[in-house]
Amino acid sequence: MPIYDSQGSYTSQPTAGYAGMIATQVPATTLTAINEDANLAGGVAVGQGTADRGVTAGAAAFRGIVVANQATGTAPYGSQAAVPVMTKGQVVVMAKTAVTTDNAVTYDNTGAIGADLSTTILQARFMTAADAGSLVVVHLG
Repeated sequence: MPIYDSQGSYTSQPTAGYAGMIATQVPATTLTAINEDANLAGGVAVGQGTADRGVTAGAAAFRGIVVANQATGTAPYGSQAAVPVMTKGQVVVMAKTAVTTDNAVTYDNTGAIGADLSTTILQARFMTAADAGSLVVVHLG
C-alpha cells in the first residue's frame, strides 16, 4: 500500500536489501564461527562443522544464518574466515522456493532457505512472503 505526501509516494514496506543483511533493529544474537567451506555467502543457513566453532553450509545441526559482511556487502567469506552467524533476530535471505508467512522455515544441504526443504529451523518464521528467487525476512528465535 503506497503512502502519499507532498513530496511523492512511498511503499509502506521498503525493498529488503540483500541476502544476509540484518533486517530490523529487534534484539538479536550473533555469534562468531569459523567458515569450513571454500566460500560462504550471507543469508545461508549453516550447521555445526567438524571443529568446535566451525560451520558449514547446510549441515544438519543448525547453528544459524550467516550475516553478510557489512564492509563488502554481498562478497562471500573465504575459507577459515571468522563469520557472524545470527541465532536470534531478523535477517534477509534469498528464498529458494516461494514462501508465505504460514510456511515453516526450512533449508537444504546447500544452506538455501525456503519452504518444504529438507531441514526445519525450529522457532523460526517468515516475516514476509516472496516468490522463489526473491528476498524475504526470516525471524529466528
